[in-house]
Amino acid sequence: MRTLVLAACALLALVPTANASGQAGGAPSKGSWGFRFNLPEGGGAGLGAAHFITEQTNLGLDIVFAYSSSEDERVSNDPDASRTRGSSRWEMRLSPEVRRYILPRRVVRPFLTAGLTGAYASTNVDVTDGTSQRTQWRTMLEAGVGAEWFPTESVGFSGSTGIQAEYRRADQDDPEGQGQSSRWRVNAFRSALFLTLYF
Repeated sequence: MRTLVLAACALLALVPTANASGQAGGAPSKGSWGFRFNLPEGGGAGLGAAHFITEQTNLGLDIVFAYSSSEDERVSNDPDASRTRGSSRWEMRLSPEVRRYILPRRVVRPFLTAGLTGAYASTNVDVTDGTSQRTQWRTMLEAGVGAEWFPTESVGFSGSTGIQAEYRRADQDDPEGQGQSSRWRVNAFRSALFLTLYF
């Protein structure tokens, strides 16, 4: 779904706006603020803020929080081995971003984007001899292209895609001992789809 929306925005960006004289389209002006939200198919529960510091530069900050838990009954012929096994996981991400819009104000505006994301996650799993805990830190640098569609001056739909460099460190603590691992990787990314309400 995200790929289709991004492709549609890219095609629309090539179509002239209804105002052929080149005057402003539906996009917000310099000084506008906005609250933005991840759409349901766009990557989880997140919210953020955006601010046009110039006609073509937008600064944003997004926060994502996710929590999940599960529990299942493990039955065995050995009474000592029969127990309920449960797990829980929570994660928080903080992502500042800058967008540079390529075209003047119009209904659909492509942009260049660069951002930094810091994320922390903790997972707890019940094991035979106690609880196993895994924590993970991630730092991601991102650069890419995207587009934002402004059906009105106060509403924007946006998304982006590009390249991401990620550093990840994980710590494991369980009854059998402790461990740590880390790695670097570079991969492509697709952002969440955002709905932004400007004022």
